[in-house]
Amino acid sequence: MKVMLLSQIRKVTFDVLLMPTIDTRQCPLCQDNNLCAVNDNVPCWCVSAEIKPELIAQVPNELTGKSCICKKCIDKFNFENIIDKS
Repeated sequence: MKVMLLSQIRKVTFDVLLMPTIDTRQCPLCQDNNLCAVNDNVPCWCVSAEIKPELIAQVPNELTGKSCICKKCIDKFNFENIIDKS
């Protein structure tokens, strides 16, 4: 059994209090509802979505892997990167 010192407990408690709350329903890029239903009984659209690494790289570090990018942002990114810009 691991025992924590009171100073360690205080630090953990303090760190948790300072940690911002992340809304997993919010797109980390546009802050709109991402309409993710990954925790529902049926598979969500996001499970089979192809998301380019370049788009994922735009997510702020503190939000990476915390919530899904919305379909609108994915579609916008894909559309803008398909167009020949020459």
